[in-house]
Amino acid sequence: MNDEIRMAFAHPSERAEASASQPCDRISLRDYVVEVEIGAFQQERGHLQRVRFNVVVEVAPQTGEIDDDVDRILSYDRVTEAIHAELGAERLNLLETLAARVAERILREPQALRVFVRIEKLDRGPFALGVEIVRAKGEVARKGQDHVQVPHPVVLFLSNTAIASDSLKSWIDQLSKQDAPLVIAVGAGDVPAPVSAAKLAQRRIDLLAIEQNAWVLAGRDKRCVVVGTRTELDWAMKHDQICVWAPSKIVLDAVDGPSSAAADALALATWFAGEMQAARMVVIGMDAPQTGEIDDDVDRILSYDRVTEAIHAELGAERLNLLETLAARVAERILREPQALRVFVRIETLDRGPFALGVEIVRAKGEVARKGQDHVQVPHPVVLFLSNAAIASDSLKIWIDQLSKQDAPLV
Repeated sequence: MNDEIRMAFAHPSERAEASASQPCDRISLRDYVVEVEIGAFQQERGHLQRVRFNVVVEVAPQTGEIDDDVDRILSYDRVTEAIHAELGAERLNLLETLAARVAERILREPQALRVFVRIEKLDRGPFALGVEIVRAKGEVARKGQDHVQVPHPVVLFLSNTAIASDSLKSWIDQLSKQDAPLVIAVGAGDVPAPVSAAKLAQRRIDLLAIEQNAWVLAGRDKRCVVVGTRTELDWAMKHDQICVWAPSKIVLDAVDGPSSAAADALALATWFAGEMQAARMVVIGMDAPQTGEIDDDVDRILSYDRVTEAIHAELGAERLNLLETLAARVAERILREPQALRVFVRIETLDRGPFALGVEIVRAKGEVARKGQDHVQVPHPVVLFLSNAAIASDSLKIWIDQLSKQDAPLV
């Protein structure tokens, strides 16, 4: 297991060598940093951030006479060109998408057999957040990871008339008794929202007006809880909690979110139903919309923020003595995420000297909790005590020489 942990954090070149099934040559691009606008979160829009690429390409060994013909090899330039071609094609939300497209482009080269791509964001904090993939020529393209089944909700849209109706409770009663979890969407209230000449400011005002109305609904029926993040929605659906959607975060994080104007509230709810892969949508108080193809995007992956949130949640829970305990608890929390299958955690203390002291663990979903790693047997030393007279003696070196040649280490 120690080798497995080490390889999880190893450079792609090491991972490629360790997993190769046949002899091959490799070319690598290490620590290639570019500035690009990428990311699904609002704070990442309109701003460049540094992204680091590490790419390893396995190629078939040259046969025949060895020459120095550049046209017979896969040039390093083809790797950097693949990166810049995909960066320039369109703005992307996910590093996973970028990595897959870069890998696909490189594998079009006739010499390329398999490619490892690691991409990391360097400006999200004092750490690197990244993704690593491996793709081989001829394999079926993979659009994403296999995910644990998430409940498909019924999305209920309520007009303002419906919210004020005496039948509100009975409607919610009926729909909440179905097999699917219930998520309610609303539009803005009847009171006109403030008007701003700035487009982005108006967008936020309109979204906040909808959220105010969500709280009005929650006040009318105490079973309804206002939630604004996909994580909260997933948790609520799994625990049969009735949700009222507060749209600001999910809409603003989306690349091509719909209009959020008050008049478009039903269209916004329809878009949300698609994002949630809703089993069906029910509209009370308005005509139901025409539905199109339902697709999904950023909310199907495990966000990097869920990892940092797990770390800070455990750091804030209580003071701990052992890095082992902290690592195990962080791993356990991450594995609660439906997408997480296995997690490697390395934690190091940096202030004990000019070095790092740390612990590494690996945990898999469903396995029996382990209190610690299996350790290699620690040698039993010879302990030598020296008096001051012995330290000053001319025989000091001889004594140490003799004892250090024994099978046991000398302390």
